[in-house]
Amino acid sequence: MSSSVIFILITPARPGDSPSLELRFYVHPRGAQHLIDPAKLIASAARIFGDDMQRLWGRIAPVPENRVRILEDEAVVPVAPFEIRAIATPGHASHHHVYHWDDNLFGGDIAGVRLGNGPPIPPFVPPELHIESWHESIAKIRELNPTKLYLPHFGLVKGSVAAHLDALDERVTRWSEWFREKISAGFREPDLVAAFARLEYDDLIANGATEELARDYETADPSCMAVPAPSVIGRNIIQASDWQNRR
Repeated sequence: MSSSVIFILITPARPGDSPSLELRFYVHPRGAQHLIDPAKLIASAARIFGDDMQRLWGRIAPVPENRVRILEDEAVVPVAPFEIRAIATPGHASHHHVYHWDDNLFGGDIAGVRLGNGPPIPPFVPPELHIESWHESIAKIRELNPTKLYLPHFGLVKGSVAAHLDALDERVTRWSEWFREKISAGFREPDLVAAFARLEYDDLIANGATEELARDYETADPSCMAVPAPSVIGRNIIQASDWQNRR
């Protein structure tokens, strides 16, 4: 009797990465612990999604340790006829990989969120957002020079991959600087939520998104998730304790 194995290549660990079949899970060393024991991952996600956790993610189960495979930077997973290379790309999360084979690249969250004819946007989320690393990871992707870039949110990038990366890189810079300026000016979290939602909406509309598409972006990557992250973005401007006192 023959048997087949399904390979799951994980970018950052997240809710929903749990077993249902005879699977092997390939993951960054720092993400493995969250698959085997997802308690911290669930608690972190619950802070963002609250009462919507069950509706969005369903039951979250641990992955049996014997199904987890650790992938170091530049490790290769042979999946005939392909050889898929894992490349460490922190910025969105410290335990983030992109996967490269031939002239294709699966970009994970580091490569942005992009819907329809809208622009690429960076999903800024706590707790491990690191702007400088994000820029370095985009540079790594550029060096690979893929002709096809696939996004988890959502699908194959149409048009120039280089133009996509340039637009994403510029937005990482501009949005992080916006947060730094607002934090330095003393904005409190409720004010930031509303202001950043408006900034993102206006940016989307100005760069080809319809009002309906902008609402879809908000569903796929809620702007409010970015607001807790400025304690990381603005760490050279205000101390984290000061940020907490302003909430």
